Amino acid sequence: MIKACRPKLEEKLKFFISFHSNTYSYTHLKDELVATHTLDDQEYKLTLKYSKVIDDTDPEMFTFHAIFFKSMMRMMEFEQLGRNCFNPKKAVTIQGLEVWPGFYSAMNNLEGGPLMQIDLTSKVCRKDCVLNHLKDLERKNYDKERINEECKFMTVVTSYSKAGKHTYKVERIDFEKTPSDTFTKKDGTEISFGEYYKQQYQLEIRDRNQPLLVSKNERTGNEIYLIPELCEMTGLTDKHRADFRLMKELSGVLHKSARVRH
Repeated sequence: MIKACRPKLEEKLKFFISFHSNTYSYTHLKDELVATHTLDDQEYKLTLKYSKVIDDTDPEMFTFHAIFFKSMMRMMEFEQLGRNCFNPKKAVTIQGLEVWPGFYSAMNNLEGGPLMQIDLTSKVCRKDCVLNHLKDLERKNYDKERINEECKFMTVVTSYSKAGKHTYKVERIDFEKTPSDTFTKKDGTEISFGEYYKQQYQLEIRDRNQPLLVSKNERTGNEIYLIPELCEMTGLTDKHRADFRLMKELSGVLHKSARVRH
């Protein structure tokens, strides 16, 4: 509802951030702000009322700054992984590897107010797909439980969205589901995962028997199913680490001098 009414709300509030039932803005709202939106012939009304002013001593100010920071990262199309934010659009390619520049951030609530600590970091992404990694583990005679352990909390990258590259943290592998299984879309219709990717992204799934990766949306907690064939690996392999020339080139990008980091 907030998203649908955003243009009208911005006329009065200019810039604002919404989190759960609270809306934060630097504009003082003297009167109630009412916005309406019609969906499926049903009119919905959104009413905003002034609550209070939060200052640096208010514990809620810490929450506001954290939400504000995440909102800025989304607006700049950064990818957030835990406390790290990366910019895939500024990636540097080195011998087939992509290095995403980014930074680490942490916030503490001190007596003088919120303090944000920021430092540079990077993410190395590979071009090999997750399906090949799963098949390598199977060739090593890993059972399903061990494969799940190897892949749990692994970060993968998808490139098929028009919005650009996105990262996901793998919670588990669902060996009971394949791209041929179906799910229910928002409009109530059933569609297979394979057919969905074909319609939405014009991608043909070659291996219809591969298991599915399961990630979780950090904001909603909803499970997201990903197809290994369409996901790319991240991080360095032992073969990469043994390549002296590659590691020397990467070092120039990954390890910045104190003058650059300042």
